[in-house]
Amino acid sequence: MRWIFVLMFGGLGVMLVYVGVTQYFSQKRIAANARPIQVEIIRSDVTRSESKDRDRSLTRSTSTISWSPNVRFRYVVNGTTYESDMLRPNIIGTSYASQAEAAAVIAPYLVGAKVLAYVDDRHPDKAFLILEEGAGPVVFMLVGPLALTAAYLAFRFLP
Repeated sequence: MRWIFVLMFGGLGVMLVYVGVTQYFSQKRIAANARPIQVEIIRSDVTRSESKDRDRSLTRSTSTISWSPNVRFRYVVNGTTYESDMLRPNIIGTSYASQAEAAAVIAPYLVGAKVLAYVDDRHPDKAFLILEEGAGPVVFMLVGPLALTAAYLAFRFLP
């Protein structure tokens, strides 16, 4: 039993740290080399996600609901047409506790609108709409060591 916890939390911790670090430096590089371009919004909506109720009690529910902003846009770089769904210069998405919060993020991006976006010519398939670095990579880098600590504690104290 101990080894299952060690492998599970250790693997999760390593993966979170790896993704966090690579995305942190990737978003810095892409944002630093980004130039503005005009794009056309082809999708703009909010998706609802509900976690499963793990409590078998009929009197309460432990499920949670989160809302994710979704936007997709089309653009041309050096004669080639691309599509992207990146809000910020990293692949880690953000979800919100309310539909209104998620909708506020994509309010400027109505379907059919032509808006300003950013692209690094070395990575033309990774255009993004908001020129700010997301907090996702830092969160991953902070949560990863917590999972590694849980793996160590499981190794040390579980029979």
